[in-house]
Amino acid sequence: MLDEELESYKEQVVNNQVDILHKVIKPLVTPIWKNVLMGVVGSFVFALITVTFYFIISYGNYSIKIKIEQPTETTGKS
Repeated sequence: MLDEELESYKEQVVNNQVDILHKVIKPLVTPIWKNVLMGVVGSFVFALITVTFYFIISYGNYSIKIKIEQPTETTGKS
């Protein structure tokens, strides 16, 4: 009796294997179109940030200057 029930469960698992795996994997994997949409939105945000910095530097009264000086040697009194 127990062997028959065990065989019945084994057959059910084998027959429903695809459905069982689908139920397990579905919460772990996001839909492909959601990933594509996130990539497109990220690209637009990056482009907006880049253009914003370009206009601030180009049309603003801001300037970025880098000054490199040679270190001078100082002699201390001994």
